[in-house]
Amino acid sequence: MSRLGTALGAHGRGLSLLVHPELRGLVLAPVGLMLLVYGALTATALGALWPYLDSLGSALPDALSGLTWLLQALAVLVLLALVGVLSLLLSQTLAAPFYGALARRTERLLTGRLVSTERGLLGDLGATFRREWEKLRWTLPRLLLMFAVTLIPGLGLLASPLTLLVAAWLLAGQFLDFTQENRGQPFATTLGLMRSQRMSALAFGLPLAVGVTLPVLGALVGAQAAIAGTIWVLTLKDAHPNRGAP
Repeated sequence: MSRLGTALGAHGRGLSLLVHPELRGLVLAPVGLMLLVYGALTATALGALWPYLDSLGSALPDALSGLTWLLQALAVLVLLALVGVLSLLLSQTLAAPFYGALARRTERLLTGRLVSTERGLLGDLGATFRREWEKLRWTLPRLLLMFAVTLIPGLGLLASPLTLLVAAWLLAGQFLDFTQENRGQPFATTLGLMRSQRMSALAFGLPLAVGVTLPVLGALVGAQAAIAGTIWVLTLKDAHPNRGAP
């Protein structure tokens, strides 16, 4: 299978495993948190920025005023994408223990191997939240920079494709890391793996970047991505994740 096929195939298989009896119990909490955070941030962002969005047409020459609706539609789409990514990051931080457990259980389901640590429950929780803080320090400056670019009249329209790619890369980094963390690998190892598989990592992240813009359905992105990220990493490491799954 090609590298791009590996990334996209991981998503297809991840979707099929969302309702697997051994996994679905761990899916409900992250989905609920994502719905709450996404709803609150979307309402806040649209309420605060709608006057700005409504005035975007004034940045265009009179000859192009007919394109105001297109500029506004793209701006809303980019805003929803950025809010979706931020919502996923915040809800992921709160639900990180569930995502880590979901990745472990997925690996056990696919390979028959149980990945465990000797840190105990409190040690695991502390390590998980430290890891999430490390990922947030990597993600938030890049996300805020892209948000600032989209607010520049005219330039924001040109930056839309770049915003999508940056969001894809950031989300790939978040969700390809759970299996690595469970195996005791530092976050730098995940980033190194992504750099060695750039196109595959972007192909993995793009459906996530698009998915977080979808109301309600976007809430499933995190849980599905944790499962799919486990499949992607195991496949790259030739762990042959074929056992016990449809």
